[in-house]
Amino acid sequence: MPILIDIKESAFYKRGTEEGLEKGLEKGLEKKARIACINMLKKGMPIKDIAEILEVSIDYVIQIQNELYEKEATETKRADIISMLEKDISIEDIAVSQTISIEEIVAIKNEIDQ
Repeated sequence: MPILIDIKESAFYKRGTEEGLEKGLEKGLEKKARIACINMLKKGMPIKDIAEILEVSIDYVIQIQNELYEKEATETKRADIISMLEKDISIEDIAVSQTISIEEIVAIKNEIDQ
């Protein structure tokens, strides 16, 4: 005769569900803090104030600020390369002026051509 067990009443199931909810909540809060931090940085708020408001470390805010600067620099560099390609500047000259490999420029050119 089989024994039927309601798995939802199991302590293992309940603990796993609670832990899963806690981890999901933590991730959601981290994402929310990151988005808020980015928005505040874009508005020019001081790093110290952002850290206090969001209750995060100053290092965390600086890390996000550096990521934003890197992203912006990459986008600017890409726009410059595209502009140079449109002006028919040679790939080799672009590579030298932008300190980037020829392969990366070719990849950007191929993207544009598609």
